[in-house]
Formats: sequence, C-alpha cells, structure tokens
Amino acid sequence: RELQLTREVRKRLHSVLDADELYAPVRHVSRGTEPKKLVLTFKKQRRKDFPDLLRLLPDDGAGDADASLRENFREAVRFAERASVGEEKKFVFEAQHRRRVHDFFDCPEYWHVSHQTVKDKILFKIKWSPTAADDPMRAVAHDHPDGIAKEMLDVEEAVNSVDRAAGAANRAPAPEI
Repeated sequence: RELQLTREVRKRLHSVLDADELYAPVRHVSRGTEPKKLVLTFKKQRRKDFPDLLRLLPDDGAGDADASLRENFREAVRFAERASVGEEKKFVFEAQHRRRVHDFFDCPEYWHVSHQTVKDKILFKIKWSPTAADDPMRAVAHDHPDGIAKEMLDVEEAVNSVDRAAGAANRAPAPEI
C-alpha cells in the first residue's frame, strides 16, 4: 500500500510505527521525490532465509571472502542481541551489502531493532527489549505476518473514530447541570 503524505506526517508516522511493537511486521519506506509516497509492506522473511549472511556468524572463518562485511555484520548482530533499549551504534557496510543487511534485520528476531542508512553507514537502534517477545500478539505476528493487517486496519479505524469523537466533543456545547 502506498500513501502520499506530507513530510511532517510521514516523519510522524515513521516514529509511531517504529515505537509500537504491534506494527513491527510492517516495513515502511519513503520513496520517490516530493511529495514522497510512504510504502507499507509486510516483512515476511525469516532469519534462516539468509544462509549467505548466517555463514559469517561462526568463529570458524567460513565465508571470509570479505573480512569487513564479516566483522561488521557479526558486531551488528551482537549489538542487536545484547544492547539496551535506546542504545544506538553505526556500522559501515559497503553499498553492495547494505540492502541485504537491512533485509536480514527485518526478520522477526530483530523487529526490536531500528536500522536505517545514514550517509555510508547503517545506524542501529534498540527500540524495545527483545524479551517483549513473550507478548502473545507478537507470537501471532511471527506465525501469521499477513493476519496482523486486519488488526492494523481495525486500530486505525478506532483511532480515527476517537479523533472524530474528540473533535466533535470540542465543538459541542457543554451540557447544562
């Protein structure tokens, strides 16, 4: 789904989506030129779908074709698994590897990690504790990433309804007592 929004609304929506675990399975990217479109898709890949990157994790030296990629990738995974909420760190990845690294960190195991390219680096930030994975809604999202779409639409409808009601309440005269 694509939404054409102003810059301010896009930035606000990005921060709302990043802050709420309910929206963790939703990838949100701004594309195009102004007025940019906010593209929403569901993250479907799993960690096991990345054998090329997973082979870089063990200490056995396998897959040492690019030592820089290996070292930075291992550090990024270690950071994602051990850092505290709010911590952030930048890692340098060559341009040809960045998209693949972003895709890897879109897996459910790393939904608690924000990652974005800033200049020639990827900035990683811990959004919430990975132990929040005990949440039953998160388990549903892991098993059925498409099933959460209706939940999101219902939440959006409810928020809009509350906004409309609040606006009407602000315009309505106070009842006499």
